[in-house]
Amino acid sequence: MSKREDRSNEAVEETGKKEANSCLKEAKEDNNCLKEDKKATADAAEERIKMLELEIEALKAENSSLFQQLQRKQADFENYRKRVIKEREMLEDDILGEFVKSLLPLLDNIERAVASNADGKGLKEGVELILKQFISILEEKGVEVISCLEEAFDPNIHEAVAVVEAEGYLENTVVEELQKGYRLKNKVLRASMVKVAK
Repeated sequence: MSKREDRSNEAVEETGKKEANSCLKEAKEDNNCLKEDKKATADAAEERIKMLELEIEALKAENSSLFQQLQRKQADFENYRKRVIKEREMLEDDILGEFVKSLLPLLDNIERAVASNADGKGLKEGVELILKQFISILEEKGVEVISCLEEAFDPNIHEAVAVVEAEGYLENTVVEELQKGYRLKNKVLRASMVKVAK
């Protein structure tokens, strides 16, 4: 081999060493970059996990708070329901008490009539007086008699117990009242029992 070839080989070796060193240096830098990227990715993942854990804790606290509010609302509603039931019962008792109180004078008069030694005529007059007083009490409370004679049959306020032939009456006209009907304002307490013309 000639010197020239030796120099050429040396130059190639030198260039190869430089390139190898350069590649090695780049590989080390790439490796360092990868390590830094992995570390950055791991740090970011850890940070995200911490944020998610904090978010979970906040949601748990909010859930607990909302659940407690719901329980309080349910307890409040249950207390309200019980209070309304109790108030309604008290109101019903008050209304019934007032109604019974209004009937007491009627009871007093019945007792007086029974205790008296009146003859048949006096007893009849006493009972008629009691009847008027009772009707007056009912009217004061808003109870009224349902009129029905010679009116068209209405199943909402009349109860037909018989259908009869009746001259001088139109079909479905009430011809006889067997038992009076009563209503309180617009509510039928008892329908009139009637006979209706064919």
